Amino acid sequence: LGTDNSELCAALAKLDTSRFAGVAVVPLDVGDPELDRLKACGVRGVRWNLVGGAAIPDLKTAQVQDFLGKLRKHDLHLEVHLEGDRLAPHIAHLTDQGLRIVVDHFGLPTDANPKSDPFTSAVTDLDDKQNLYIKLSARYRTRFDLTPHVARLIEILPPNHTFWGSDWPHTQHETIVDYDAAHCDAIRSLCVCDVKPVGILYGIAATR
Repeated sequence: LGTDNSELCAALAKLDTSRFAGVAVVPLDVGDPELDRLKACGVRGVRWNLVGGAAIPDLKTAQVQDFLGKLRKHDLHLEVHLEGDRLAPHIAHLTDQGLRIVVDHFGLPTDANPKSDPFTSAVTDLDDKQNLYIKLSARYRTRFDLTPHVARLIEILPPNHTFWGSDWPHTQHETIVDYDAAHCDAIRSLCVCDVKPVGILYGIAATR
């Protein structure tokens, strides 16, 4: 739906926003009035969808710094959906922007070994991980077993900085997974890692 958040706001209008929240997609030149409106709807963060070769915003430019400043002003987090090998060189600078950074889908690792994976290694090397949160969502979007990555991320991140996401309705993967399968897979992975769930996010994507 691009930057059209009308369906998201319509859904939030029917829910208790003390229990439910939304993540919107907005342009870099979004104005304060629009962020005020979205926050009033129950939006608590914005998302950068950068997979598939999309251009990564240059954090050094005045436009992006202005955008990030507005997120700080409105106390909104930034969720990033980007392949791990492309995200790795930028994660330190992202987490140094003074706002919460949420990385989707385990950081989409590209190496089966977390100790040599670019993204997991970059997270390990961060001096300050307090602003970084990782969503343990949709293992099926990565071609190898992510159990070692789950264990490593939970080990190196501060407490309560990882959480499970349903990824429902599993866009582009509807034929191989459903909600029950995703939930059971998450529970199995946490048991294998000998950890307790630290958070749950029931993600619902607006689709047409």
